[in-house]
Amino acid sequence: MAFAALISATLLILPYLFDCEMTLISIPIILLAMDVAQKGGAIWEKTIFVCGLVTPLILAGIGQNFDVQIGFPVILALFVLVISRAVSELRAKRAS
Repeated sequence: MAFAALISATLLILPYLFDCEMTLISIPIILLAMDVAQKGGAIWEKTIFVCGLVTPLILAGIGQNFDVQIGFPVILALFVLVISRAVSELRAKRAS
């Protein structure tokens, strides 16, 4: 989870994020998908996965046609999801 958080945070602090760099978002999504497959996950987590996978595909078209940036909210949602799963995992380790 720490690696997924690091990549998500790196994408959040970049002042400019180009379409080719959005492929890095697949790494936290894959790590989160493996964690959800092992431990289970809520429907809202799976929705964030789908948004994260679709965002790099439609980012350029939406940005050019509608002047709306959707990359930042999706990366932020992935970061929050990674942190929340890491905190719950840490709490579970401390409890046992």
